[in-house]
Amino acid sequence: MWSDLGSDMGSPRERFRDQRREISQMKDIQALASKEDMLRRRMSSRLTSMNQTIDRAAKDDMRSLSALRRSEQIRTKKPPGSRSLSVPSLNANSLSRSSHAEQKQGLQELEELDVLMFTLERRKIELQEQERQKHLLRPVQAVGCAKARSVTSFDQWFKNHGRPSGASKWENWSSSCPDIRKTLGRH
Repeated sequence: MWSDLGSDMGSPRERFRDQRREISQMKDIQALASKEDMLRRRMSSRLTSMNQTIDRAAKDDMRSLSALRRSEQIRTKKPPGSRSLSVPSLNANSLSRSSHAEQKQGLQELEELDVLMFTLERRKIELQEQERQKHLLRPVQAVGCAKARSVTSFDQWFKNHGRPSGASKWENWSSSCPDIRKTLGRH
């Protein structure tokens, strides 16, 4: 079922759980985006495969039905152009039913892929929220108010964020850090 995982990883359910766990532990938005593309391609190819199977089964059923009608016409010795009012009795074994198991497996895989996409979207939202929170804290960290990054050396701080010249006023100072410039409204 999961061609990209290999066949030695256990049952399809275990592979599905492993995929979900892997997605929920991802920490990189770009990796999530590539995983999303892979899942979308997998869903698309599975849908195409299922559609082809349905088309093939429908054609086989039509051929079988035509053959049954011909045999019924031969049996009753009716001319080929005439149609009987009743449809010939068809037994369940006469039409193709091999595609049902394949379709059921395909639907199950699509449901699993849908759950993985939902997990992926939820994880992407979590990472975007973390990134947003980190972005909101950058100005606070830049001025040295964050506990984890308190300023111990102003030389280091000025190296990271820019040093105002002695003749400049605070209103005129522009940091080299884009987050600080954005916060101060200075470009």
